[in-house]
Amino acid sequence: MLPITLSKEHYLFTDRDYMGGDHLKVITEQYVRDLLKEEDLQEFKIECGQILSPAARDYLNQMRIPFGVAGDAPPRVPLHEQFVDAATGEKYDTKPEFMTHLHGNNLVYKDHKRIAFRGALDHLQSQIVFAQSSLCEKYPQMLINDLENVLTFVRNILRAEVLNEPLGEKELLGLSDTDLRGQSHNPEKYFGVKAMTLPHYSMGQAYAHLNLLRSQSRQVEVIAVSAFRDGNAVSFEELILALNRLSSCFHILCCRVLSGYYCTDSEQPGTISEQPGTISEQPGTIQIEASARHVHLCRDDVEKLFGKHSSLTPARYLSQTGEFLCKERVTLVTERRTIQNVAVLGPERPDSQVELSLTDGVSLGLKLPVRDSGDIANTPGILLRSDFGEVELSHGCIAARRHIHTSPEDALMLGISDKQLVSVEISGDRRMVFENVLVRVKNSFCLRMHIDMDEANAAGVSGFALGRIK
Repeated sequence: MLPITLSKEHYLFTDRDYMGGDHLKVITEQYVRDLLKEEDLQEFKIECGQILSPAARDYLNQMRIPFGVAGDAPPRVPLHEQFVDAATGEKYDTKPEFMTHLHGNNLVYKDHKRIAFRGALDHLQSQIVFAQSSLCEKYPQMLINDLENVLTFVRNILRAEVLNEPLGEKELLGLSDTDLRGQSHNPEKYFGVKAMTLPHYSMGQAYAHLNLLRSQSRQVEVIAVSAFRDGNAVSFEELILALNRLSSCFHILCCRVLSGYYCTDSEQPGTISEQPGTISEQPGTIQIEASARHVHLCRDDVEKLFGKHSSLTPARYLSQTGEFLCKERVTLVTERRTIQNVAVLGPERPDSQVELSLTDGVSLGLKLPVRDSGDIANTPGILLRSDFGEVELSHGCIAARRHIHTSPEDALMLGISDKQLVSVEISGDRRMVFENVLVRVKNSFCLRMHIDMDEANAAGVSGFALGRIK
């Protein structure tokens, strides 16, 4: 590039602080920053007689941009301002060991609040990496990838603070600020996890790691406010907001674990046989999941409701392998009532089926039989409607029989077998024993007991709950 012509506002010093001729012009860090916003520089050249300040040199080194003087002369460097105490202005020829860089050649004591903030972020990064290392062999890659996304976000916060630059990309887990706030504040709506659920060791290793990260991110946020607050004025508000969203993100990850979002099969965490404090320490316990009203659709009905060649779109994965909540929703219509925004579960089934509670049936004017999933002969029908089209089902509405999903390995440890009927006790304020619970055994199943909302309300089940096979 051509030698640089300096603007008057970027002159900081005269030759009183440097060796050389009269009124030497100094290129500051701010000047370099402003220039880089306008040009994509591959190298940085100055004229003979101009001086590159130490802070500007440090910044160019950080940005990996080569610099020098046009011609053969080396860049001029001040002799007596290698390091400066940012608080007092005192100058050092060498950096004292009890001090560190705040920015450029400006030094602060190592217990400075900004340095404490950087240390807290560094500790949080190390804990994320430790969680990834601890969980990678047992948990699905999707969880490890989500933690990698969070790790990158934390590193970007540190970079933005050190270099005093905008944070840039702010998305976490593919969620906007509004989505992060909504899901973290209403976990029961999005994950079926009761708000303010207290941590417990039986929730498993992944939950324990993520809950620790959540609490540490809250600590970092407090340290940040202390570092960036001067009386009633607060700087770096963008970073404080990002840290607030970070703690929300870890809370969402905790809820995903409890909801079975990361469970892929019986060998993945989430099965009772692999969770600390469950089968080995609490024989016969099993996680309870309450199923709200939902619809399963066959291929023909998917196309009638959502368009030719359309397919179901996963919004989040459920505890059973390959099953997912869809972004698509339908409306249930009978002569008595309409229920909107009803969940659709994927993947597609051979036959469409609507699973409701008995209370839903009364509300809709349907006499629902209690059936196993898939047993829909001689059952009531219903009209399904979407924004695109509608389908009249001649049959398919049931109240699903309460049941247990289990792998052969977990069934063996629990002492139960396929198609067996067992009793399950659920403790709590509304302690209850559910009898005639059907056991379903399959290699791909993740250990869970499924009940409908009527049963969940009767037993006071909301969010994470455990039962015991009697």
